[in-house]
Amino acid sequence: MPSNTHICELKLNTFGLPKLPPNAPWTDRFWRKIRKFLTLNPDSPTANRFFRNRSTMLNEQKRHLRGSCFVIHPFSTFNRIREAIYVLIWVCEIFLTPIYISFLLVQQKHFSHKQEKTGRKIFFIIDDIVRIYRVIICFLGILINILFFFTGYVDTSTKEVVIDFRTIAKHYLSTYYIPDILMNVKFGSTGFVYLMNLFSLCRFSTVLEYIKNIVLNLKMKEEIYVCLKMFIITCILLNGAACIYYFLPWISHESFSKTSWPFRAKITPGQPNYSIQRAYAKSILPVACYFFGAGEGPHNTHDEDIFDKLWLICVMITGRVWTLFVIASILKLFSVLTISESKYEEYLLQLEIYMRQKRLPRILRERLFEYYRYKYQNHFFNEEAIFATLSNYLKQELVLFGARKLINRVDLFKILPKSIVALLISKSKQAVYLSNDYIVKRGDGAHEIFFISAGTVAVATEAGEEVVHLEDGEDIGLISLFSPVPYKYQYNYYAIETTELYCINKKLLKELIFDQDDLLKFFSKKVLERVETFKNIQKNYHVRGYDLLSELSHGKILERPRLRPTNFDA
Repeated sequence: MPSNTHICELKLNTFGLPKLPPNAPWTDRFWRKIRKFLTLNPDSPTANRFFRNRSTMLNEQKRHLRGSCFVIHPFSTFNRIREAIYVLIWVCEIFLTPIYISFLLVQQKHFSHKQEKTGRKIFFIIDDIVRIYRVIICFLGILINILFFFTGYVDTSTKEVVIDFRTIAKHYLSTYYIPDILMNVKFGSTGFVYLMNLFSLCRFSTVLEYIKNIVLNLKMKEEIYVCLKMFIITCILLNGAACIYYFLPWISHESFSKTSWPFRAKITPGQPNYSIQRAYAKSILPVACYFFGAGEGPHNTHDEDIFDKLWLICVMITGRVWTLFVIASILKLFSVLTISESKYEEYLLQLEIYMRQKRLPRILRERLFEYYRYKYQNHFFNEEAIFATLSNYLKQELVLFGARKLINRVDLFKILPKSIVALLISKSKQAVYLSNDYIVKRGDGAHEIFFISAGTVAVATEAGEEVVHLEDGEDIGLISLFSPVPYKYQYNYYAIETTELYCINKKLLKELIFDQDDLLKFFSKKVLERVETFKNIQKNYHVRGYDLLSELSHGKILERPRLRPTNFDA
């Protein structure tokens, strides 16, 4: 049964750095692993969603490796770890800072007053734990802040990856540098110092983006990310409200009155069985009751505690609004928002039933699933119905924007006027070929010209020897335009990976460009040069044999093991 994986005979460059010989020193090997750790990881799900194609990712790797060696690619393995650490630090800060101000600071103030009166020093293990935590978090936070100066980012306006060091540094200094510095201020015993840590809320959108990347890299659905996002926001609101609810009775006189609800609940410092854990649990219970509309809680506020009552009213209103928003978001998530995903899942289910009924083999089923995943990218919509409602100008702009990468890579499209390019693209057909799918075979007539939008195509002789690989922006069949007789392909062309092509009718292309003599001379020369290159490569293949020099020149001894015959014929 044929495999869906292409086994290549040519020397493949699967990574932007050159292969090392077996006897390379350990320092070179270590440095290569570091560079590989910092550059784009082609197996990352987020990288696959952004670039869609391995050949595009390889070009991005090369672009990154040509630049500064200390710049971290945003789709690298190292950056995934950095994002996870930053999310952990941020969550600790946003939850523990209110707890420290409302509970630990109140406890310290109470016992410091008591210490002044009695003259005896009081020790707390939790103070040492907090001190150690502050040092560790401060160190990690400063380290992550420094790494932001060297980590590339995706420009949301142009959808391009920025890896220039100066641009990265300017972008960070002009956006989140000051909030990150304030988040790491850990030294001081006043509440104001720790209030500055709450500037980390400015990073909330960044943290949500990092959490989404973590969920996608774990190959989970986006619905899980949305539910996780709402759960985190709910926990932040409840935690902050509970801390403020406990802190309000103390803030006016820096002590708890006998009528205050914490004193009546026996959760003030100095009372029997007091602990921070118990005080926090008793504070969050009434807040949660008011937030979700479940009741008043076990301890009612006193009539004189006006601020406590006002705060519970604010908690109740916020809880009602947030609960309605969560319900609406969930309904939207599983109805309107995911209608394209639902249709895609429906078509996949129909495809699965069809394949089961036809008893298709496993390899063919996998290829069909791969085709659907690449073609529709987990979303299905009626493109023809959308185009039918647009004006001709908007259609032209949309077509040009969709094929912008192809236009920037094909020399022919760069030279032609925009109107002619738009006409060619609109009249072309998009086709997707899976790995090992033949695009054209030797002896087929050239009725269409193919332009590679994304992917890699192998050019092979009749005997199966691969001559060369064609990548993004290159053409198949352009030589037929300059042939005086009906042209037939001299090689087999097939896809190495999932490849997207634009097919343009040869007659249409002839009509549009044959009145431009300079253009024809330029491309006829390029085509002849390519034909000559193919012939030279093919000659080298015919005389290659199994000698050590040819094996070394093709990188199959040092870079890729290959079984060779033990006895060589003369």
